[in-house]
Amino acid sequence: MKSFALKTFAIISLILITIIGATVGFAIYWFNTNTAPFSKDSTQKIINIKVGATVSEVATQLEAEHIIKNAFAFRIWIKLSGQEITIHPGDHSFSPSMNLDQVLNGFTATSQDIRVLIKEGLRVEQIAEVLKQKLGETFPSDQFLKLATPLEGMLFPDTYDFQKNVTPDQITKTLNDQFETKYQALNGPVDKVKKQDIIIIASLLEREGLNDEDRAVISGIIQNRLRIGMKLDIDATLQYLADSEKPKPAVWWASPLTSYKDSNSQYNTYKVAGLPPTPICNPGVSSLNAALKAQKNNYLYYIHANGQGYYAKDLDQQNANIAKYL
Repeated sequence: MKSFALKTFAIISLILITIIGATVGFAIYWFNTNTAPFSKDSTQKIINIKVGATVSEVATQLEAEHIIKNAFAFRIWIKLSGQEITIHPGDHSFSPSMNLDQVLNGFTATSQDIRVLIKEGLRVEQIAEVLKQKLGETFPSDQFLKLATPLEGMLFPDTYDFQKNVTPDQITKTLNDQFETKYQALNGPVDKVKKQDIIIIASLLEREGLNDEDRAVISGIIQNRLRIGMKLDIDATLQYLADSEKPKPAVWWASPLTSYKDSNSQYNTYKVAGLPPTPICNPGVSSLNAALKAQKNNYLYYIHANGQGYYAKDLDQQNANIAKYL
């Protein structure tokens, strides 16, 4: 009987040891697997760490961005390392090929951000100039222009924090992603043609309008003219055309020569009816909102004088406004 009990105990002990060993072995395998680099991809990605973010929040963010494999394993690794963590908010550069030491250093090191203000109404070439001025003469503006020019109108004007080693691709994506976020928040149409028309109109309003109220009125005027097939006669499109024909204008958006009104270019809205083929600048929220919510009115003309807009329903009233205010 005693011999049977001993055998039973030995068997149960062996089973328990096997289970514990298998569990420990699996735990070690899981931990080693999930604390290895995410991949061999060394492409740098800019991740913005928010002010007040906790280690747990940062780990979750890095997992979602495919920088680390598992946020929980990363937190365990930090606990086991016994390191004191100080998180510095701002933009930090990571790649999926980093080991956990490198990832940890990435968000605990002081962020070397450079603040860049992109103002409303700039065309892509002007944005490139701003970036070169802020990020240094070594910034490859030609590469940025190649990537960003097709996105003219969809590079959102805002204040951005970039690291010194930020790439043109990362900047282009950041500006375009911000545009898409703002556009979606305004519930703009998703149809490609309708969306493009809204962006083009918004770019015209950005260059032509004085303020939110004025942009809404001009947006209505543009819609009225388009509806009856009347040419838009917008000076800003001539300015865009004139600047596009020069390697680098001494002054952007200067008044173009009257001869540009004879041009056969699709950007000459004095000669060609309809919208220009592309946006002429990068508009902000106010202009996008005005393009989406044009004020319904009966005006067909407008002028600006003394910081104010004057609107007219017909050419006689327009001429009277010109004589009175200009």
